[in-house]
Amino acid sequence: MKGLPFWSYLALAAVVLLLCFGIWHGVRRSLLRRRKQKYLQEVGRKGEQALEEAFEALGGYRRILSNVYIPTARSTTEIDLIMLHHSGVYVVENKSYSGWIFGSSQDQYWLQTFPNGERMNFYNPIRQNQGHIASLMKFLGREDREHFHSIIVFSDRCTFKELDLRDTDAWIIHASELRRTLKKAGKSSRYCLTRSEISKLYRQLEPRTRVSSRVKRDHLRMVRNKK
Repeated sequence: MKGLPFWSYLALAAVVLLLCFGIWHGVRRSLLRRRKQKYLQEVGRKGEQALEEAFEALGGYRRILSNVYIPTARSTTEIDLIMLHHSGVYVVENKSYSGWIFGSSQDQYWLQTFPNGERMNFYNPIRQNQGHIASLMKFLGREDREHFHSIIVFSDRCTFKELDLRDTDAWIIHASELRRTLKKAGKSSRYCLTRSEISKLYRQLEPRTRVSSRVKRDHLRMVRNKK
């Protein structure tokens, strides 16, 4: 029985090499993606810790909750930070972005650019936080929208290049501006929540910070599908 021609061995070796390269490339890409996700999560956690410290500037009685999963018609929406205070409910969206930021309150998507020319679109954070507040109010059974304050906090590593913020009551700021912004917001808002009301709202929301792993997985799946 004759052996296979030499070229057949070469073809087989080439196929094996291609398969090995494909497997290696897939594993490498997966590791890099996980490393990037871990880095972004760590940046996000540090940012949220800094936000919690900044809330002390407002003074008065307050309760703070982070990573709150509010049920919606389809799944859940995750709110980075909520502060319950005598002057209202502060709903915070934390954006740990760098680069240049472009957008307006009317745009569906904003633009992030980098010095190397890379560009990335992301959903308008004003609309995003409006959705958070609407879901939160429905969950809490409240209709006093004027007592809910929308704050979008960007990293100090980014630069606002062209932002048109007309027709919005949201605060769009850098992290270093948060203390000053909270003091300003607190002074311009009237006393609307008693200590007992704050405690009641906290009891309603606190369990939503301890949701199951399944809820978190479903939420991440929904976010990926939107992208």
